Amino acid sequence: MRYVVVLETLRLGAAIPSVPRKILNDVEFNGYVQPKGTLVFAKYHGMNYDKALWDEDAEVFHPERYLNSSPAFLIPALENEPILAVY
Repeated sequence: MRYVVVLETLRLGAAIPSVPRKILNDVEFNGYVQPKGTLVFAKYHGMNYDKALWDEDAEVFHPERYLNSSPAFLIPALENEPILAVY
């Protein structure tokens, strides 16, 4: 059960601000075509404080939110709602 405190701590205070990824295929995102090879960044702050993913208490330290969830509970949400910043 102590892992829920670690998960919530990492959600609120990610050790790094973003993770770079290279697009493997041309992709359309929000009406813009991003060509293969474009470098994109997944912004942790945007994902970890998104009220659509974490409810209205996204800014609150609330480890209990993980108690009834599988470790991979966010994967479907992130596949449907990617949060990327293109530089």
